[in-house]
Amino acid sequence: LYSIVLSASVCTVWQTIPSYLLSRFPSFLEQNIKYLPLVIVTLGGILMGILASVLPKGLFGVADFVSTLSSNSPQDGDSGSSIVGDGGALKQIVPFLVLSLVTSTAGFSVGP
Repeated sequence: LYSIVLSASVCTVWQTIPSYLLSRFPSFLEQNIKYLPLVIVTLGGILMGILASVLPKGLFGVADFVSTLSSNSPQDGDSGSSIVGDGGALKQIVPFLVLSLVTSTAGFSVGP
């Protein structure tokens, strides 16, 4: 599911929207098309900043997620229910994937 959403979002941001804008504002975009990657990466950074202030803290890297998963791992004799409990890793994977999706779609801060 993640790869389908990622593919659709990358296609939309880097192909569909620029094509639409080029058809609506051809003279403006033809002169300024070189700035499109800069604009998309900047908007992605702004969206990451907004998400960083809204989503739970400590989800900005794989190490953070692995740390959360490790701290919620089952102990000896435990059935593992703590992973799905309050604050468990499964509840935190969705915000982590959203951040990953935004970063990937915006070109990893370098463009497509």
